[in-house]
Amino acid sequence: MEAAMMTTKAFDSSCQHANAIAPQRDADNVRGVSTGIESWCASVDGHEVTSDKGGIDRAFELNILQAVPFGYWLSAKIRNKDNACGTTQKIAKDECTTFLTLAMETCDPDSGDTHGGMMATQCMEYSIVLDDQVTDGQDPPWNRQLKTSDPTMGVNTLDTGCKPESSGVQTNFWKGVYPQFCSKVNFKSNKQQAFDLTNKDFVAPSTKRSLTSSNLTRRTPPVNGNLYTDKKFKFVWYPKNGPCSDDCNTAMNKLAQTDCGLAGSQQMDMSPYGNIDVHCGSYAYWIN
Repeated sequence: MEAAMMTTKAFDSSCQHANAIAPQRDADNVRGVSTGIESWCASVDGHEVTSDKGGIDRAFELNILQAVPFGYWLSAKIRNKDNACGTTQKIAKDECTTFLTLAMETCDPDSGDTHGGMMATQCMEYSIVLDDQVTDGQDPPWNRQLKTSDPTMGVNTLDTGCKPESSGVQTNFWKGVYPQFCSKVNFKSNKQQAFDLTNKDFVAPSTKRSLTSSNLTRRTPPVNGNLYTDKKFKFVWYPKNGPCSDDCNTAMNKLAQTDCGLAGSQQMDMSPYGNIDVHCGSYAYWIN
């Protein structure tokens, strides 16, 4: 069944509100989502999606961002509510481009970035999904068993909390790395900032301990900058409007005291990923 004549009427929409972001437009040699939309919609023009059992109900593509270790997915899925559209639809380039652009601009108006969104015609859902668990492009988020922070989202919104497994890096070592990120980041800037650090950035943290029980930490083996030569530490600052509840060092120290810093069999390691919201933005880290 051929797709009907294009209309810009939206039958359904939702916003992902992901902590991760992607640039809407091209800038500084980074390809924006708008260019990704135009390219992908042209490549899938005329492709069929179907609700028939055993058929392909969604076309999709992963775009990996250059500056940070995540990406975004573009997808077009058949939407056959009330059996009004038949079981098969063809993707039309112009409709695809229009509705993905509408999803981006409706969810993040007057912004240079997108946090993900979905816009639907009567017969199709077009989605932009931010993903902090980028794989090889064969394991999209709608196939994963993940929590959904927005129940109205047409596809899964990623859970951005700490992962339970250990990164293989002691929390005490990480405490000697994040201050270098905090000294570099300009939290007053309204632009996303990302920094890549290594073990060479490690500076031994102070061993001074408070006598208050809330700040006592268990004894751990000493750490030094010769450890973890194969590890990369990425830190990102995601700004937003509002007053800050904590500065960078305070926020990161709090993060280390959560489950993020209690990974591993002895609860002395950092998890591979974590983030903390400080009202004026959020800080995130990756260890890989």
